[in-house]
Amino acid sequence: MSIAAKQLKSDLRKRIKQKLMNLDPAVAVEQSQSIIKQVLSCEKFKQSSRIGIYLSLPEEVPTFSIVKWILNEGKECFIPRYNKVEMRLVKLHSLEDLDALPETSWKIKQPLETEERTDACTGDGLDYIIVPGLAFAKGGDRLGRGKGYYDKYLEELQRFNCERNLRPTYAVGLAFIEQMVDEIPTSEHDFKLNKVFYPI
Repeated sequence: MSIAAKQLKSDLRKRIKQKLMNLDPAVAVEQSQSIIKQVLSCEKFKQSSRIGIYLSLPEEVPTFSIVKWILNEGKECFIPRYNKVEMRLVKLHSLEDLDALPETSWKIKQPLETEERTDACTGDGLDYIIVPGLAFAKGGDRLGRGKGYYDKYLEELQRFNCERNLRPTYAVGLAFIEQMVDEIPTSEHDFKLNKVFYPI
């Protein structure tokens, strides 16, 4: 990626972070309700058996109610486990399991590295994945926080599906209106989402 494109991404991250800081909490709640309703009524989502989902930060569209729905429906739920090198999506067993998870220094709940958990890139892979991001475009382009965790994992997941003749994983993003932009500078390593849910 060119230096100019990197600068454009950096500037966009700063701009979106500022917008999120200024977002009225009541407006965020109203937008979140619209987004979550769309997700829970999505046929592809409802038909999926193995679902990956992030555990939201305070400034992100909240995902707890979606996690709760997945588990209550008896579906398999996979959540991120990060370290300095990579991210894996590992199995979450129950809401009690979620409550008991320790928090990282980023205030994100995740299983300990030493704890054995089923990785989503085993067996039947993932049918559906809900991906976080800072900015999104309607066409599916996404701007993350700059670490590349999800782009790398989605690329691996795509290879995993191909090698085992599995259906491609349906990847979506959740965005406040303030996170939607007309265009995002991308490179060949940036993974395009199938859909972005945002308030309509």
